[in-house]
Amino acid sequence: MNRLQQKPLVGFFLNPFGKHAKYIEYDGNEIVIQAKPLVSGTLRALASAPTVESGFWGASLTLRLDDQPVHLLKGARAKDAINFSNTIRSDWEATNRADFDQSRAAIDALVLEIGELANPVIYPAACVVALILERARGLDQRLLSKLPQEALEDAHRDQIKKIQSFIQGARQIRQQAVSAFEERQLVEWAEFFETFESNPLTLEQRQSIVSDEDATLVLAGAGSGKTSVITAKAGYLLKSGSRKPEEVLLLAFAKDAAKEMSERIEAKCGEPLEARTFHSLAYDIIGTVEGSMTCPQETGPFKRRVCSCNVRQNKEN
Repeated sequence: MNRLQQKPLVGFFLNPFGKHAKYIEYDGNEIVIQAKPLVSGTLRALASAPTVESGFWGASLTLRLDDQPVHLLKGARAKDAINFSNTIRSDWEATNRADFDQSRAAIDALVLEIGELANPVIYPAACVVALILERARGLDQRLLSKLPQEALEDAHRDQIKKIQSFIQGARQIRQQAVSAFEERQLVEWAEFFETFESNPLTLEQRQSIVSDEDATLVLAGAGSGKTSVITAKAGYLLKSGSRKPEEVLLLAFAKDAAKEMSERIEAKCGEPLEARTFHSLAYDIIGTVEGSMTCPQETGPFKRRVCSCNVRQNKEN
């Protein structure tokens, strides 16, 4: 057990009310600070290594634990304070280096994902980048921001710098990644966009097609080619391998429009994809939920109707 305390007489003058620490104990893992109130924490709770300053009344040692005010011990013997500080610093650095090694796989994977944003092979959607950012922030808060830079190799410092730079500029990095991906896709799929419809698709139409966010809002007036964009986007997703046919739900208001879209996609892409009407989809969903598409109490012209009594009963329940 290591213990650092104030020189008795000096401590009486510098700390008469016990505002600062009277002594600090360290057992190789836990740090106990005798003050008002008593404070304790492990090495991993240290936000930074302890520091020592010499003065007329003796040495002062400063400790800072996570989410706590700075703790100060004044009036210690300089040699004792330096030895005590060096012991904690050495163990703290060794603990953090061990934690870095234990997290090496997560760090390497995170750095690789961040690096791939410079030339993304898939669309860097906000939901995807948000998950990377969440992991980066958690890793930085838990470990990276606490690591003593001087105790690490250059390669490790570079990894930490890359992760922390990503945290600071994630929005701009994602925008650059989106631009890089879209520019490459517009060139790679130029022939597809030129020939999918009788007239080549416009730049705005092409950009809305290669965008692959969780939700994309396209504002367009009547006759501006909304059906062409929706159909071409489904075709692009299938031909690029971004989605499988069973992962695409294509909807239209009118039955004729749904049929036309299905025929266009199969003709241009060679992939069968059935476009549905909203009514057809809703009919199947209700039938699946109710367990039946017919009503035993309705016959004749009503036999293909969804069971209205079951629907009413389901709403009441």
